[in-house]
Amino acid sequence: MYINKKENELLKMRIEKISTYIMKKMFLLSIIVKTLRADFKFYNILLISLKLNSEKFDR
Repeated sequence: MYINKKENELLKMRIEKISTYIMKKMFLLSIIVKTLRADFKFYNILLISLKLNSEKFDR
């Protein structure tokens, strides 16, 4: 019974380590995705403004 308890504790600790690792990775991924989205919006705005400027010059 004692060995079982010890193994149980080890398993719990291992699971906690893995879950915190996954949580950290997910957090980093979410930050990366947010910055990519922001960059994408920024470039979209840039492209639209460039298009508008080129249309002004075409007239």
